[in-house]
Amino acid sequence: MVSHRHNSVRALVEALPEFPYYPGRSILLRKHVPPPLTAYNYVYWDIDRTEGNELLRDREELSLQQRYHKHPPIETKPLGSGLSLKIVRSLRAGPSHPAQLVQAQAEGIEDGKPIVAKFYDPFYWNHEQDDIEPFRFVDFEYSHEAAAYRQLDKLQGSMIPKYYGSYSCEMPLADNSPQKRSVRVNLVEFIEGICLESLSLDVVKSLPQSTKQNVMEKIVRAESYAFAYGVNHGDLWPRNVIVQSSNLSEFGDPKVRVVLLDFGTADTKGTDDEIPYAAVSPILRWHANNMRHEKWQDRGWVDWEWQPWIVKCFADDAVFEPITKELSKFWVRYVPSPPRSPDVRTAPST
Repeated sequence: MVSHRHNSVRALVEALPEFPYYPGRSILLRKHVPPPLTAYNYVYWDIDRTEGNELLRDREELSLQQRYHKHPPIETKPLGSGLSLKIVRSLRAGPSHPAQLVQAQAEGIEDGKPIVAKFYDPFYWNHEQDDIEPFRFVDFEYSHEAAAYRQLDKLQGSMIPKYYGSYSCEMPLADNSPQKRSVRVNLVEFIEGICLESLSLDVVKSLPQSTKQNVMEKIVRAESYAFAYGVNHGDLWPRNVIVQSSNLSEFGDPKVRVVLLDFGTADTKGTDDEIPYAAVSPILRWHANNMRHEKWQDRGWVDWEWQPWIVKCFADDAVFEPITKELSKFWVRYVPSPPRSPDVRTAPST
């Protein structure tokens, strides 16, 4: 019997059921319709104080099993069709991850070729992170990621992975317990390549500038196309970009595929009325004043003057709307010029 009171992270982790996402494991998935997009309601201190305090008390006083019963996954109309999925290897799995990523094979998908299964399981969340309610976050991430892939169907297989659908599976509520709990799953294309986060700063700095410009142009283009189709990625870091190549020398190839991953916190058209989605030129949205490029600069990917380069890349791109004064005023962050020092040659004498 699991204790009904957890006053430490260690006690919480010790109460976890045996980890189920291991190579060789077969799991039955049922087709599932993701719920309507949930609101941003999973950060304790960004929601109603009374509600947030109650969630914090639950975190301290209730077992994972009790919290699951109190905050089960949002239910939608179930679909009868299903498939058997076999885990091949771990990609990013184990306790302390916000989602369990595994390489798998599934009957009827890509002729048994490797795919990626992403399990949104709050039990194996990083419970040392004390600002987020995982039982709410998994609903948010699952629904937002599925919605983004559906919205970006025209980019699937090129700038983003192919999306094979959303599913649900049953996992034990506790070890040696007949009770089950539902876990949501999204299936997407497996990209064999190099994740940019895996490259050290020294390695990135050693790459030819033309190679880095080729990769950055593809990153900016992919993010901008996604925005034009109605999705704001919102979490564009090296960890969420993969180059489909096993050789750094191919990074400079104009035909190399650069893919954006992880749309779990993305905003999708219709969910945030404050975002005016349109085919806005990267010359504006990625303008140097907006500082989108600075995180990439800090990680060695940008070592040139940004604005002239972004203009050169996209000035003649007919995919995007023509640049107007009104669009420039709306999209480019105003940065006041520093006050000019008096010209000592014309300063009045005293």
